[in-house]
Amino acid sequence: MALTTVADIKAAVRDNRVQKILWYWPNSFGAAVGANFCRSWWGELTPTGTTDPRICTKTTLSPTDGRVYFNDPEPGNQLYLLGFDYGEASVQQQFVVFCYDRLWDFDMTSKGTSTTVTIPSPQGPDRNIGGVGNFIFLETRNGSIAFPTSLTVSYTNQDGVSGRTATFPNLLNAGKLVNWSNLAVGDYGVQSIQSYTIGGTSNGWLVIGKPIAYFLVNATGAVSFDTVWSTTQLTPLDPNACLSLFEYKSSGAGVIFISGLTYTIVEG
Repeated sequence: MALTTVADIKAAVRDNRVQKILWYWPNSFGAAVGANFCRSWWGELTPTGTTDPRICTKTTLSPTDGRVYFNDPEPGNQLYLLGFDYGEASVQQQFVVFCYDRLWDFDMTSKGTSTTVTIPSPQGPDRNIGGVGNFIFLETRNGSIAFPTSLTVSYTNQDGVSGRTATFPNLLNAGKLVNWSNLAVGDYGVQSIQSYTIGGTSNGWLVIGKPIAYFLVNATGAVSFDTVWSTTQLTPLDPNACLSLFEYKSSGAGVIFISGLTYTIVEG
């Protein structure tokens, strides 16, 4: 059954229809350049030499490379992300953690310099195929300074209209591992990507993702974020979701250390 009320959620927790998945990877986030998305916890661990393009799922990564694996729901049931718990957070400033479902990616390494690249099949994900809410971003591998001087992406929007153009502001910023795109005016989703035109080169990934949740961290020590107490509209999770994170720092000062993260998933 769908979880539509707080009582439904409490009942699911009471009946132990909950999965807690520990994701452990001690890491220093380092200093960002100004206020920007500066770290992708998924891309830091993604091995090179993968098949392109790639449909990303909960089994894409190995258990030692950051996999967030959760069990399938019982027939007729739905999974929801209930919240997060940090084992430890040493925070010298505020930051926002953004959780998303990594749907699809394309490794741009060795695909050409200052050229237009046509994306082979599959050009889009196999879930949330209607595209509503999907976004495009550039993820640079391991903080490399191989940022393109310019980048535009030709995509199909949520209404199935092709030839739309996404742009990437502020690409030349060595403190950023994640560069968010601006979709064409009026668009609010992405079904697929047909090609991209790059100035210079990049050794990163072009990614389509779907937002799941975000939360603010502004304290040192254990940090807990529970969606249930702030809303009854929990975000449904696809059984094959590739749960991924990146973070946004409010300024360039300070260092963030994360050690141990637990996802809480509830079924109803």
